[in-house]
Amino acid sequence: MVTYKWFNGEVPENKYRVTQVYGIFFNTEGKMLIAIDQGRYTLPGGKPEVFDKDREDTLRREAYEEVNITFDKAYFVGYQLADKHDGEAPIAQIRMTAIVDRLDQVTVDPATGRLFKREFVNPYDAIKLLSWDDVGEKQVKAAMKIASEKFGINFKNNS
Repeated sequence: MVTYKWFNGEVPENKYRVTQVYGIFFNTEGKMLIAIDQGRYTLPGGKPEVFDKDREDTLRREAYEEVNITFDKAYFVGYQLADKHDGEAPIAQIRMTAIVDRLDQVTVDPATGRLFKREFVNPYDAIKLLSWDDVGEKQVKAAMKIASEKFGINFKNNS
């Protein structure tokens, strides 16, 4: 059984292997984007590739491949450590946040061949839809805090 532990901020340099970069995206009204992959709610994102310049580049590529969105600037929210308890070191799964600046028509993800759906929902509803327990709630709330500070979103009025 895999266990997850949440940490705000960036992954310590050279401490953990990063296996994914996912985005917690908002629109200017404070709704959060949820990706729907084969009926399962998730966040857009994926694994870093050798040709990605940095983690933001990974997120930019994956967000466009999966849900055909673009954004200007992404900020680190934090990371979760995923530990399989199999003797291997835990892995880091990064979360970043940004404001969606363009929505293109959704097309098939070239990496998976699947067609993701996307939906903007209240972030508190997103917490429930993701079903990632307290670790999921912590990452969404941390992203909301950053989005409030960096983008001026008032989440109290977006139900």
